[in-house]
Amino acid sequence: MLPPQGEEPASYPMVFLVTSPRVWNHKFCPASFWFLYSDDSHLRAMIVEVNNTFDERRLYFLATKDNSRGPGVDTLRRFQHTWPKDFHVSPFNSRKRKYSVSARDPSQPSTSPNAVVQITATLLASSSRPKMVTRLWTDERPINPFTISAMQAVRLLLPWCLVGLLTYPRIVFQATMLAHRRKLPIWYRPEPRMGTIPRRPTSSERYLCPVLCAYIKQILLFAPDAFHLHLHLYLQPPTDPPNSHNHIRFSTPTAASTPSSPTIVLTVLTPRFYAILLGHRTLTSFLRCACLDPAVENHTAQIQAHPLHPVPIKSGEWGVNEELMRLISHAEVSYERSYPRNQNRPSPLLGTPLQYLLDVILAAVRPLRGGIGGVYPYPGLPWLRLGGIYSATLSVDSGGRNEDVGGKREFEGVFLDDFARSHYGAFQRVLYVAQVVRALVWEGVVRFIGGA
Repeated sequence: MLPPQGEEPASYPMVFLVTSPRVWNHKFCPASFWFLYSDDSHLRAMIVEVNNTFDERRLYFLATKDNSRGPGVDTLRRFQHTWPKDFHVSPFNSRKRKYSVSARDPSQPSTSPNAVVQITATLLASSSRPKMVTRLWTDERPINPFTISAMQAVRLLLPWCLVGLLTYPRIVFQATMLAHRRKLPIWYRPEPRMGTIPRRPTSSERYLCPVLCAYIKQILLFAPDAFHLHLHLYLQPPTDPPNSHNHIRFSTPTAASTPSSPTIVLTVLTPRFYAILLGHRTLTSFLRCACLDPAVENHTAQIQAHPLHPVPIKSGEWGVNEELMRLISHAEVSYERSYPRNQNRPSPLLGTPLQYLLDVILAAVRPLRGGIGGVYPYPGLPWLRLGGIYSATLSVDSGGRNEDVGGKREFEGVFLDDFARSHYGAFQRVLYVAQVVRALVWEGVVRFIGGA
């Protein structure tokens, strides 16, 4: 967090954290406040960690340039700062807002032994008028966990057990009341911007990642063009330790013998990338939706040419993107000529009744694929938007026909379903169908509440 801001962590040897504890291995804290102190014990900066209900995080680094003094108990040094809001927290507020925080320095002596923490966070409308004010303060003496008795520890922990378990249900209940009774407008959750920590991938998304890699590896074996593909996966948040398996490199058969072959770099930005691929007939149309949607808020991946091995194109960034898509499309078309979709061969171990049952299950969840893709910034209640949501992006499939990436496209022959049907055995196919159903159901639930 500090190095990207041009700050050295060693410059802040002491930190005072205001947050909520983890209860029953569960923690949901809407905001945590990190007070950063220098060597001389002066408050120099603050990190405000904002969390939403979709397991996404945004860390704001705030310097002390707006510090001021006030009357009364505020004669002690206070931290004050105002900054633009660029993170989706509530479905009832857009990102075109501002935050303002005013906090008492907890390291300074207080006129009252109970008033150690005093934090006021304000959500400002675009007109700079306060829209919501939240206060956090202490009204009892601080407890030292190393000196308290067993009875004091029980009295401290028991109330937090209920708070930790009931926080999320309370949020959902209040949001339902605001949406259906108050009829407040709802903003769909956009994909996180750069600088935001996305949520952790689900087990289904982790499963679909190697399936997609296997498909890409297979189609590149039939690619008529010479190029390399560097795939930067997203299997863990950026705060976790790096993993070498998150970077995979592919090459076409003729790329090694072609020194000037270009390199395509595909970077996955959010784990939803692996869920929306279940609603596309071709890999090319899927990448167009994930990388080139007109609304940047719908981008779940980024595609670009490697700066050391660029794509031979005259000019124009859009032309470069189109050339990259052309290379992938040619590889996919060549692969489908070798494995036609209407001639998918079932595995010898997969009996006809079982395969028929799996096809019926995939057909039953077909309606859940309709809303997958770009949905930002369509307004209204989530359950009313499901029938009319579709992205403005149009792509061309291998047959030359325009394919809408939203609810109007056909679902006969989703490319990953056909790949699993052609190359997977009985156990792998059953596991694939189970994970697909799980991913689609979860995507539908999240989309219903405005989170996708």
